[in-house]
Amino acid sequence: MMTRRLLRCLIRTKDVGMKTSTENKLNNHGVALFIVLALILALSALTLLTVDRSTIDIELSFNKRHKDQAFYVAEAGMEHAMIQLYNDQDWRAGFAYETIGEWFYVVMLKDSSTVPALLDTVVVISRGLVGEAVGEIEVHVIKKSIQPFEYSVFSGNTLIMKQNGCTDSWNSDSGSYAATYTSTGADIGSNGLVILGQDALIGGDVTSALEGGLILDSGNVIGDTASGVPARDLDILEDEDFSDAMANNSAPSGFAGSGYLYNPATGDLTLDTSGTLELSSGVYYFRDISMRGSSSIKVAPNAQVTIYVDGTIDMRHQALMNRDGSPGNFQVLSRGFEFEMSHESEFWGAFYGPNVRFKAKHWIDFYGSLIVKEASLYQDVCIHYDRSLRKIAWGGTYEVIAWKEN
Repeated sequence: MMTRRLLRCLIRTKDVGMKTSTENKLNNHGVALFIVLALILALSALTLLTVDRSTIDIELSFNKRHKDQAFYVAEAGMEHAMIQLYNDQDWRAGFAYETIGEWFYVVMLKDSSTVPALLDTVVVISRGLVGEAVGEIEVHVIKKSIQPFEYSVFSGNTLIMKQNGCTDSWNSDSGSYAATYTSTGADIGSNGLVILGQDALIGGDVTSALEGGLILDSGNVIGDTASGVPARDLDILEDEDFSDAMANNSAPSGFAGSGYLYNPATGDLTLDTSGTLELSSGVYYFRDISMRGSSSIKVAPNAQVTIYVDGTIDMRHQALMNRDGSPGNFQVLSRGFEFEMSHESEFWGAFYGPNVRFKAKHWIDFYGSLIVKEASLYQDVCIHYDRSLRKIAWGGTYEVIAWKEN
């Protein structure tokens, strides 16, 4: 009996031990499974977070690229607008959805006609559109006019005046040369050398853009002298103006007179001894102009004449151009290379030729303003500056005074 009871107790004890061990194993497996699941969930969350972050980075990068592209498209629109504005200073139409590749830009302009407070400022706004990205540039510009005839003589390279040469001034708006003459107010200047000698007398200031560019050997200057001053840009004549002059040439329909020869095929004009030519108001184009022995070109009463020249001008032996006329009513603009005067010839007008070599000698009187590449004035050559020419202003260009990215 005792033996059976003891055996049963041992069996029960073994069964209890086996049951406890099995339960422990099951519990351990459950914990491990929970940990594994937790790790999987954490890794999944981290993966999703990483993917989401990468997606955001890609989107940000994509948006930034489009934003940058939109800025460059706006910049292209602004360049297009500025070119249009330079070509037509009254242009205000802007651009509506101009294409550049697969993208677009829109340009708007504002001035005092719509915003009185702008005064002489023009605001140009250019928007570039790339997808949903928008880039915007705003530029403020003002019209900068050019006063081409501020000097009695100005040269882009070298200016030489010797042997009793002189400059003085007068004002054709107020009266004749004799009535308004003054020994001052007739400045000369150059982007290069200025050489004065042999009793040359300058009734004004003398300046050179070249440091140390003044050589005043026995020359007399009433005003101030200075070197190293800012250079002047003389290259402001437009080829388009010459093309327009050829297309709308008033020659020969605007001619009156005798003793002249005009070749419409070449544009050459020749006046022989005592020949006379009167020009009515208008724009004229000539290739070469040649005048001899007391020949004369004059402007009709109250007329305004602008002459465009592509070649040479040659005035000899008392040749007269617009004598006693208002220099402001007679402008000669040249793309040529030579202008020569000699032996008591006279010119009354405003001459602009940035590539022209001007040579004058033997008792020459030039009433007006002379702007050339080189000027050589010898033996009693006097430039009588007409102060009224300062009021002449050419259109010029627009100058940027402010810029911002909106």
